[in-house]
Amino acid sequence: KTKTSFLGIKVKKDHLEVEFFLDYHEEEPSIAKWLQTSKHRFAHVVKVDSKEDITTQLTEWIKRSYHLILS
Repeated sequence: KTKTSFLGIKVKKDHLEVEFFLDYHEEEPSIAKWLQTSKHRFAHVVKVDSKEDITTQLTEWIKRSYHLILS
C-alpha cells in the first residue's frame, strides 16, 4: 500500500484521459498536457480515443510511474 497514486483515469464524453507521473518532463505528440507538481514530479495526460491509443509507449510510462512511487 502506498501513500500516493501513480495513475488516474478520467472518463470524458468522447475519450478517456490517462494521467501518470514521471520524474522528468516527457515531450511526445501523444502527451496532451503536463504539469510540474513538485521539484521532481511531472503529471502527464494522454487522451485515449480507442484501443489503438493504448500503445507500448503508454504502458511503459505507466510502469515507470508505478516504479516511481516505490522508490
